[in-house]
Amino acid sequence: MSLTGKKPARRYELILAMARCMLGALAAPMFPRLCQTFFRYMQPFLIRRVTIFIDQPISQSATNQGWGLTAAYGLVYTGIAVSGDVDDCL
Repeated sequence: MSLTGKKPARRYELILAMARCMLGALAAPMFPRLCQTFFRYMQPFLIRRVTIFIDQPISQSATNQGWGLTAAYGLVYTGIAVSGDVDDCL
């Protein structure tokens, strides 16, 4: 204890207090950035799947697979656009 009866301040108390106050602002861009990284990581896999899909003969299964790839492309590029916009706003 010090002469005033108070406990002495910890060595990094100001830095810890600032970190607690800024935790929300520091963590807010993490999720959109992780989403953007995931969607950009998925692009080469989609391209590879499309090149494999093009070599397949036409059938009902191939038609369904084509619609699935179309939906996957829409999801990935919409995700990139949304996560990029959210990241820029923060």
